[in-house]
Amino acid sequence: MWLDTLDEDHCIIGNRADQIEEHDLYNDPFSFGSLFYIRRVDVHPKFRGQHTGINLIQYTFKNLIRNANGMVFLFAKPMQSTLSKKKETFKSHARLAKYYEKCGFKRVSQKKADAILMETNLQDLVEHN
Repeated sequence: MWLDTLDEDHCIIGNRADQIEEHDLYNDPFSFGSLFYIRRVDVHPKFRGQHTGINLIQYTFKNLIRNANGMVFLFAKPMQSTLSKKKETFKSHARLAKYYEKCGFKRVSQKKADAILMETNLQDLVEHN
């Protein structure tokens, strides 16, 4: 298995990585690539609505990660910001999933009641506008 089952998220991502490998999806991204898991993107409330999260993700993989092969996973799961002083309420994880689709992520499944697993090939993420 690709990842140790440390928690539910790792187990779900590990199972999906195994499926990708077994069914030869995405042109074999793990042969010479890596598996990346974005656990959390926390944008300060003053900068929300400006695509700051998407820009940060794309900048990181375009400029800091030199290996342009592999898979990137994240869960579309709204959570309380550690940067916000007030309690926030979220309407939908589906709305957050649409946000991540703007930078090339695809919905895989909703294995958890409160989150949607999303994935993208690293090459597609880097090239997506």
